[in-house]
Amino acid sequence: MYLKGERIMQNTTFNKMVKSTAKKNGKTETEVKEFLKGLLNSITLEQMACALTHFCFRNGPVEDMHAEGKLSQADMKKLNKYCNNKLYTFLTLLKNNEMERMLPHIYLCKDGEGWDKPEFQLYDLEDKFR
Repeated sequence: MYLKGERIMQNTTFNKMVKSTAKKNGKTETEVKEFLKGLLNSITLEQMACALTHFCFRNGPVEDMHAEGKLSQADMKKLNKYCNNKLYTFLTLLKNNEMERMLPHIYLCKDGEGWDKPEFQLYDLEDKFR
């Protein structure tokens, strides 16, 4: 699908997660890896859109604004739904190789030309699996 299982299996953080999960659940590391490989192969676009919404949007300044009372629960629900739907649509067009339908959306991103350039950022998960 989108993720290559073997490459992920070599990731240090992933391996720490496997060890931690195996220990907590009384399973072998091989059993946990096989389960996770199956899970990776079954990820749907809906799940990916939700994960991206969470990763890109929810765990950051917007969540801080919500915690500070600047956004209500209803606001968060509306924003999450909007972001999730847009990401799902974009991922579906990407997966189906419908670039011609994506072009107007990409063109509209010209409004963001003055934004800072994106940077590669992952969650810092090291502490989660020690």
